[in-house]
Amino acid sequence: MSKIGFLRNILLMSFVAIIIIPLYTIFFTSPAFIKLLMDDTEKKAAQIATHLASMIIKEPVDLEKTSLPVDLSVNIRKLQKEFNLMKLRIFSTTGEIIYSTDPLEIGKINRESYFHDVVIKGDKHTKVVQKGIRTRENQLVSVDVIETYVPVIRGGRVVGAFEIYYDITNEKKALQALVYRSSVILF
Repeated sequence: MSKIGFLRNILLMSFVAIIIIPLYTIFFTSPAFIKLLMDDTEKKAAQIATHLASMIIKEPVDLEKTSLPVDLSVNIRKLQKEFNLMKLRIFSTTGEIIYSTDPLEIGKINRESYFHDVVIKGDKHTKVVQKGIRTRENQLVSVDVIETYVPVIRGGRVVGAFEIYYDITNEKKALQALVYRSSVILF
């Protein structure tokens, strides 16, 4: 192989690497980072739900309005600030909202299949909702949100569920900026 052919191959490989590596970083690494953020947020939501459940439930009885402590709102406001929660709801096993940081939602019923087929059967359910898109409950959000449903299990059965919203706008922007900066540096 001649020196010119060798140099041409090196330049061609370099050009391909210059294009492929940044594109790979943007289209594959960024979604992987968002997935990690989602998984970490889901773990935090489960920890908060466990903590709240220990405050609320003393016996393995189904959650209902009458079983909630009077000072629950005060404790939840403290947790909202401490853990940067955007919103919190508590559901009965029938899907009725028995507590919400938005009092107008109390009494509404979640009839969606993901709630009854996944959450009330004992599994967590998480969704990333982008700014300007609707949540599972058809609410339009003005920030990037991770909504996580966490079942509350007592005595081997689900007695209710928590829905926790986290504002991840800043974290998502930081991750995207990191990915794009690293792509530009690679380019």
